Amino acid sequence: MDFDRASLLFTAEEAAKYLRLHVKSIYRLARDGKIPGRKVGGSWRFHRDALDLWIKNERGTFQEH
Repeated sequence: MDFDRASLLFTAEEAAKYLRLHVKSIYRLARDGKIPGRKVGGSWRFHRDALDLWIKNERGTFQEH
């Protein structure tokens, strides 16, 4: 396994910390298909590169409520 590559794969909790959002917001966005993520064995996983691209594309259009 390539551990450098694996470290770019976040859990929902890690993605929340990375994006500075509440973990419940991450789950909601993922469930609604608004954030790039994939369920693996019942748990959400998020690629850092995909999150970076999402941030770039969503700048100014997303506000957490």
